[in-house]
Amino acid sequence: MALNPDSNVAIAKEPGALAGLVALVQDESASGRVDAAVALSNLAVNEANKVKVARTPGALGALVSVVCDERVMGKAIAGAAKKALSERPETKAKLLQLGCDLSFLA
Repeated sequence: MALNPDSNVAIAKEPGALAGLVALVQDESASGRVDAAVALSNLAVNEANKVKVARTPGALGALVSVVCDERVMGKAIAGAAKKALSERPETKAKLLQLGCDLSFLA
């Protein structure tokens, strides 16, 4: 994903872009699953995009399920993603509901 915040906003506005990434994250056999999760996370750094990502059907559940599985994401990336997701009460609740270990945040 683009490092330029304006580009990230433009990407999130593209019809089907977020839904396509969500579909890849949900597909456990997809080789691009982690890349799609990272891309979705990167897009959600922008405040306007956070709302769009959160409102995309299946996005939060798919993203949370991937970042909770350190075997999929790798420990460092999963930790960073969990930290970012836990900043919003609704996603922190989803992380805890799925049994994610957030003890490192204390």
